[in-house]
Order: sequence, then C-alpha cells, then structure tokens
Amino acid sequence: MNTCVNGIGERAGNADLLSCILAFRYGFAVADRAPAGDPVDLSWARRFGLWAVLDGLGLAVAPGDEDLVFSLVQLCAAATGKPLTDDELRLIAGYPRQLALLFPGLLTG
Repeated sequence: MNTCVNGIGERAGNADLLSCILAFRYGFAVADRAPAGDPVDLSWARRFGLWAVLDGLGLAVAPGDEDLVFSLVQLCAAATGKPLTDDELRLIAGYPRQLALLFPGLLTG
C-alpha cells in the first residue's frame, strides 16, 4: 500500500505507508507520546526491510538477537546519517553482543 504524506508524494512519487509507520513508531519514538489513529499491528513488519537485506546477503541472526540487531542498525544508521554498507551489516549481524558494548545504556538485549 502506498500513500501521500503531508502532500509529499503527489509529484515526487508515493511514500510507502509501512515505511512511514515504522519510521514514526520506531525511528522517531513518537508512538508512545503521540498516538494517532487506530492501533496497527506491526509485529510482522520487522521481518521486512532489514531482514530481507540480511537474507539477501546470506546472513542469519542468532535466535534471540533479532531485537538487538535491529536496534544496532537503527543506532548506527542514525549516527552516520546514511544507509549502512553490506560490510557494516555483516559486522552487526555477526557480532551484535560485542558491538552493543560500545553503546552502554543505549541498547537492551
């Protein structure tokens, strides 16, 4: 499903609704502070985006490390301000618990 957000999309291409919802809920952490509209079950959505990329690279995340990997990817992408490289994703997927030590107090898992 695609949509237009704040008028953007009509002439510049449509914004993906799922990406917008995920960005607001997890990327900007506004879901708890400013709930809007009906609740949306996004528990299934985390396997797309990031997980499709990791699968495409032939990478598997250890069971139980999924949330930590997701948080590390978000944190690192926010810190660099650009998409992570394949090598950076390989490092995060392969050593999430070791990399989490670099961010004390910012991650759980």
